[in-house]
Amino acid sequence: MVPALHSSGWSFSALPRVDARSGMAAAARALDPGFHTVQTGAYDGQFYWGIAVDPLATGSVHAQFDKASYRYGHPLYGWLGWIFSAGVGQAAAAALAAVGLASLFVSGAAAALLGLGRGGSGWEGLFAALNVGLIGAAAHDLGEPLAAAVLLVGLLVYVRGLRVPAWICFALLPFAKEPLVLVPIAVVAWELAHGRRRTVAALVALLVLFAFAAVRALRTRGPVELAFLGLAAIAVCLAPNATVAFTTALRNTAFLVVLLPFVLLPPSLTARAVYHRPL
Repeated sequence: MVPALHSSGWSFSALPRVDARSGMAAAARALDPGFHTVQTGAYDGQFYWGIAVDPLATGSVHAQFDKASYRYGHPLYGWLGWIFSAGVGQAAAAALAAVGLASLFVSGAAAALLGLGRGGSGWEGLFAALNVGLIGAAAHDLGEPLAAAVLLVGLLVYVRGLRVPAWICFALLPFAKEPLVLVPIAVVAWELAHGRRRTVAALVALLVLFAFAAVRALRTRGPVELAFLGLAAIAVCLAPNATVAFTTALRNTAFLVVLLPFVLLPPSLTARAVYHRPL
């Protein structure tokens, strides 16, 4: 990361490696006239940067993606870039770099703690902290370090019996990298083999539905969707004793469940004019 920053006058915009001859470069310069682009060696970090400045594909930047439907299939890293840059386009590349470096630290720490919990001495953390693939990804604003951090933290809290944070991490994994959907499937298979069929299946289904519905609500932004997002924010903040028992968790998220069909299936185009009409 340091050589790339040094050669660009310490501009974090050099890290996503945006192709100077592409529409992405024009979009980047429209947001930041001093944005650093590259003549050769453009890389996928430019699309994570694009998500960080156009998180819900409602702006103009996503129109310059090579395949927006694929890039937005794993938006978590870009979303965190948007959150930590406070929506300021000129700060998005630096925010992504910070998230990437923090993810390396979290990955190493979680792997070490997971190793200790399995009877090791903590050296397992070196396989994350000194992982060349993860370090290279962090240096170019790519999402693998974050995906590794979510994966390892999820496994760590799962083996420690913290079911709610574990399933939150597992639900986020496909938003970090799509192939990681195999991890919660594997954990579900383990749970099913140990006689927890109903609880696990229902919990996974609810978390996936809630996450998908939240994304749809952010994009549609009607009155029902805003109500759903408010209730979802409260549900995320519930104390452990409000979710540790499965029946209690279902009761405390019942309001979200009743709104799910309206958020997942937004009004048709013909009904939208009435749906969004001011009172």
